[in-house]
Amino acid sequence: GYARPIVALTAHAMASDKERSLRAGCNAYLTKPIDAERLLAVVGRFVEERKLRLQHPNLFRRSAAESALDPARIHADYAAA
Repeated sequence: GYARPIVALTAHAMASDKERSLRAGCNAYLTKPIDAERLLAVVGRFVEERKLRLQHPNLFRRSAAESALDPARIHADYAAA
């Protein structure tokens, strides 16, 4: 399977659309129109996590699919931005 983060970028803004995207395997969910700062912040968090994984592999016992950056937290962090 694909083990990299997936960010859903969609015009569908209903709560059920978000849930469906996250259930389908997306790690984050953003709605259109895309706010470049929000998108960069979400991607930046994945990049930072990847750097930490490479520097400290023993600290991360979960797979990439079970990332410490769970989709609900990412969405909550950036929904208000």
